[in-house]
Amino acid sequence: MSMVHTPTILPPPRDRVAELARENESLKAEIRELRIQLTREQERSSAVEEGAARLRGALSPLYIALQQVFGDLDAMGIEDSAGKQSAPTTAKSAVWESWKQKLGGKVAQAIDVLALHGEMNARQLRLHLQCGNDYVYQVVSKLNTNGLINKNGGKISLKQL
Repeated sequence: MSMVHTPTILPPPRDRVAELARENESLKAEIRELRIQLTREQERSSAVEEGAARLRGALSPLYIALQQVFGDLDAMGIEDSAGKQSAPTTAKSAVWESWKQKLGGKVAQAIDVLALHGEMNARQLRLHLQCGNDYVYQVVSKLNTNGLINKNGGKISLKQL
């Protein structure tokens, strides 16, 4: 007669079960804490974005007025202390505003930054836009695709309209 032997699976030792239960509870507590931190960070981020939107809304009239003032100064041929013009003329400002409305986001910010600072390299532009390397190249690509910039030896500037 042959006997069939069925293996028995032994339960893990009690101390290992207790250790795994403690580790499980510890991980659950860590997950709860991380979820709380994530919620707090999301609330902070939301509050910052709302504050930035309110600040932009409050400062936009001043910004537009200053663009017009600098446009008038440029039209008069008055240059800033560095010897370069600081903003496009009022008529040109309207064209740039149109492009900014059309392209939006960081591309619109890039137009403002380049109008203010003149010529910049990608790193400087990235720092002003507060974005990553890949994203600044996407912004520059959109500006270039629309024929809005000049590239000269690694420097980027707005085209004269």
